[in-house]
Amino acid sequence: MKIRVYTMVFLVCFAVFSFSEMPCHSVEGQTDWTRYSGNPVLVNGALFEWDMAIMHPSVVEEPMIGYKMFFTAQNLTATFEPRLRIGLASAPDEVTWSKNPSNPVMDVGSPGSWEEIGVATPWVVLDMTGYRMWYTGLDSSMFPQIGYAMSSDGESWTKHPSNPILTPGATDDWDGNGTMAPSVLFIGGIFHAWYTGADLDGMPRIGYATSGDGISWTKYQNNPVLDAGAPGEWDSGGVAMPSVLFDGVKYRMWFAGSLVSGFPDVGYAVSHDGINWTKHYENPVLSKGSPGEWDEMMIAGTSVLQKSGEYHMWFGGTDWMGGSGIAYANSTAVPNRLPVLSGGSVSPDLGMANDTFRYRVTYQDEDNDPPSLVRVWVNKSGTPVGTSPYEVNFEKWIGNQDNWSAGAGFAFSIDLSAEGPDYTFAFEASDGEEAVFTPEENGPIVSTAVDPPDLIGASLSGIGFQEVRLDWWASSNDTGLGGDVQRYDIYHGSLFSLTGDGYSILTSLPAVGVPSYSYEHIGGGEGDPSNYFYMICAVNALNATSCTENQAGKFTRHLLEGPNLVSVPLMQPNESIEIVLQTVKWDKAWNYDSSLRKWKSFATFKPYEGALGTIDNAMGIWVNVTGDMNLTVAGLIPERTSIQLRVGWNLIGFPSFNSTFTVSDLKAAVNSSRVEGFDPSSSPYYLKILDDTEVLQAGQGYWVWVDTGIVLLVDT
Repeated sequence: MKIRVYTMVFLVCFAVFSFSEMPCHSVEGQTDWTRYSGNPVLVNGALFEWDMAIMHPSVVEEPMIGYKMFFTAQNLTATFEPRLRIGLASAPDEVTWSKNPSNPVMDVGSPGSWEEIGVATPWVVLDMTGYRMWYTGLDSSMFPQIGYAMSSDGESWTKHPSNPILTPGATDDWDGNGTMAPSVLFIGGIFHAWYTGADLDGMPRIGYATSGDGISWTKYQNNPVLDAGAPGEWDSGGVAMPSVLFDGVKYRMWFAGSLVSGFPDVGYAVSHDGINWTKHYENPVLSKGSPGEWDEMMIAGTSVLQKSGEYHMWFGGTDWMGGSGIAYANSTAVPNRLPVLSGGSVSPDLGMANDTFRYRVTYQDEDNDPPSLVRVWVNKSGTPVGTSPYEVNFEKWIGNQDNWSAGAGFAFSIDLSAEGPDYTFAFEASDGEEAVFTPEENGPIVSTAVDPPDLIGASLSGIGFQEVRLDWWASSNDTGLGGDVQRYDIYHGSLFSLTGDGYSILTSLPAVGVPSYSYEHIGGGEGDPSNYFYMICAVNALNATSCTENQAGKFTRHLLEGPNLVSVPLMQPNESIEIVLQTVKWDKAWNYDSSLRKWKSFATFKPYEGALGTIDNAMGIWVNVTGDMNLTVAGLIPERTSIQLRVGWNLIGFPSFNSTFTVSDLKAAVNSSRVEGFDPSSSPYYLKILDDTEVLQAGQGYWVWVDTGIVLLVDT
């Protein structure tokens, strides 16, 4: 199992550090360590002595006396089996250490017990009751679990009868293959533990648990709280052996990490709650020594104290020849530097009521402290919007959250329902120690609602019908009608869109408070071969816009001399046949009325009116044209047209600008077996049977055969 190998690497091969007088990094004090020049401050014993290798210190301060260090020691049996025990050393200062003559102060358990092979990785707390120790026990298979012991003097220890007290999870849990190397703090009447666990693949991670008495523990349900790094990162092979310090504001963790096939260095992370941790972006903060140095193989197993404006660290290291020791480093605790908020903004800066507005800000902290709080205060006329300020979800940042010194963005979306130009906003953030605010800024403008205008109709006008006239009812919010609509923007496009996508502004007319308006699109009518589609939009003083729900259009189709099968896809303001066909020179038009099963016609050369007096957009019409020319019409675009089909043949129009509706779709809609269309080359009937894949075209007429009566619904 990989965990066995990992355990041996950390508990048998050990982890210590090499010191010089040069700092490791030029960053904040908790990561800028200066190694003691006389390292190691505690060395291993001779070959085959009980402490032939030492590692993993846990240091406690005894006021007015000095320090006690509890450490793991290893020796080998006569059959070269490892045994791990816990020793004690004392010092009047940080570097002058003497081993206790009664060592080891804690021995292995009885044969067959859960700690038969070793006791290791002590974590000791000194309180009013005496010394408390949490440690790792190893059975004959090197399977690690966590135990607990107490002492009045630090030398004579009593193991708890309920040991082990923090055991592995289920087989498939993240810590199902072992628990070890705890770090314990007593805060707010509760014991908090961070410990190493490993899964069946042996991947070590760090979890969290709490206890009221230090014996019965409850694991955090979302463990682990510190995971291995991504592939290729320095700690991709796992994180372990936490050493946690709480300075009254932040939790600070130093931990061991390594590549998958490497040996550990020391990393650093901070947290505001002991659960959500941010690794330092320049990890590792302490690295193994150079070749030939006493800690060239690896370093790990740290113990950190804070006092007198300094951080003091003891840690273990080992070389490639089996030498090991415990070293010391210190770091100045620099004053906290305030975070900086920049780039605060809201977008859009103008919107409608109930629109979503997005607030953004960048958080930056030179100490690389993650934010404990980021939120935006939104006010309207001095009153906060909502019952509390809007708090940003930390997991929604934009950028690299590991490098807070470089800055990372936060974004938050809010639906603003109240209208008005009097909104303000300001951002607040805290690094867990102090809060900062941005100056209050104006915005956004939330516009009042605008009722749309309503198109009345469209028609051809001017000499030669060269213009398109648009008529519409004013918005109910028109200036002079009790509203603040300032203008009407007229949009048009040559390709139809239900929403007006792709349309461009043709012109704008000022709102003058009259019930209705009209506009002529000069040159847009007969003579311009393009089709046009129009929308009218009312715009108020805050640029809030509301457009007509209906649209108008101008349609042109070129006709050849002779018979043409046509239809009119727009709703005509005047359906008189002579008005509808006013741009065409023709002498006869005829239509088949399927309800009467007879033809209706109109001939211009006869002195009396024919039966075909009007044309609507559901009809297909034969027109005999006396020369090549255009059929051009203007009108409203129908949203839906109902066409009654009766048994047998029906001559219909196609009042839609849907560019995907095929003959096959038509057949399926009305259960038709045959559809015919216009073919100018197929004299004398000028018809052809249409293939199923052909797309129906606005302005064309079609013959449709159905076996039963049915209504065809045509949507634009």
